[in-house]
This record gives sequence, C-alpha cells and structure tokens, in this order.
Amino acid sequence: MFVKKSLLCSRIHGQSGKSNDKFNLECSEQYLHFANSLSYNEIKDMGVSPRALYFRLLSMAKSRTPNFSIKEFVEKIENSPSENNNAKQLVLQLFGGSVRKNICIFGSGFHGKILKYELNARNIDVKYFCDNNEDKFNTVIDGISCISPAELHKNTVRPCRLVGSDDLLTSSSEPAIVIVALDMSDLVESQLKNLGIKHIFTKKNLDTLILDCQPTNLQEVK
Repeated sequence: MFVKKSLLCSRIHGQSGKSNDKFNLECSEQYLHFANSLSYNEIKDMGVSPRALYFRLLSMAKSRTPNFSIKEFVEKIENSPSENNNAKQLVLQLFGGSVRKNICIFGSGFHGKILKYELNARNIDVKYFCDNNEDKFNTVIDGISCISPAELHKNTVRPCRLVGSDDLLTSSSEPAIVIVALDMSDLVESQLKNLGIKHIFTKKNLDTLILDCQPTNLQEVK
C-alpha cells in the first residue's frame, strides 16, 4: 500500500501529552486523508469491515475535533456494502446475552469518547463516564455525566438494611459493567477490583470484536 502523504502527526517532547486545537485538527484531517487513501480491497486485506474501519476513523476525528465535518466519513460508510454483522457476539461477550443499561466507560478522554461512539453506533448505550481527574467530576462530557470512582462504587455496590432486621442486602440495581478506555489499564483494573466492581473489560480486549461488528446507528455522531 502506498500513501502519498504522511499519516503521522508528531510533537516535540516538551509538548507530549498536551493537545491544542491546531494539533487536534491536523490529526482529524490525517484520519480523513487515510480513509480517502485506502481502496476497498486494501481494507479487506487488513481483515476488517470497511464500514467498521471508516467509523473508527470517524470516531477518532470527532473525538479530537468535535466540530470536524464527518460528511465524507458518513458517505463512505453508507456507500460501503453491508456484510455479516456480529453484534450478537459483542452483546454476548459484554453482557452474557442480554443488553444491560448500566455501562460505564472509565476514561473520558480521547479513547473513552471513541469507545462511546463505537458502542452507540452498535445500539449499545453508555450510562456514564468515570475518571480519576477531579476536574471532570460531576461534569457532562459528550452528553453523559462523568462521575468519580467513589460515586461509581456507590452506584454499583449499594448495601441496604431490611426494615426491622440487622441483615444487609445488596441493592437490586443492575451491577455496572465498566470498560477501561486507557492505554495503561492495569492500575485502573486493580483500582476497580478494590472498589468491589466485578464486571471489568478493557477497550483493548474488545477492539477486535468491535471492528468485527458493523456500525448500524449513525445518528449519534451526525
């Protein structure tokens, strides 16, 4: 495969970890350029669905630059041939066969937003974000609340006392499924386990399964 232009945006070491509007726009433009540079056969040679790959690039561009025009991405998705949809396998992996509503994404940055778009496009709703950054507690990010780890624990493990009894019962509310959307997920996985959260996945572990499942709902990102 030959692509005429560079696909890499880099920054000097002192800027590492920092984002600005110019850099994010340049990244989004590179994602669109990459999408326009690939032929259908080249994408198939990668072993992924063209619709899924185009939507992944769309999600990356929107996560970087919320106001970036995604019209060309949407046209590519809608004009790509439909293929077998493995949504049932994704639901089975995540929920044991039936869709639950209490889904939390840990990490509300670049990767977390991408994951939200990816799940929404497969008709799986995300209830909230969770983050260790105190500045994000009790804020709304991409239309959903961002809560603290303490609040996540409170929402997930909610003991209550029976009237007239000393016995404690676990709340009947649905246990949270937490998907860690961070590059370094090991520490957060340990943190969540210490909070008593049992249903933990990572974006890395789900990525292949997500790409095998075609996006069908584009309304969330339009």
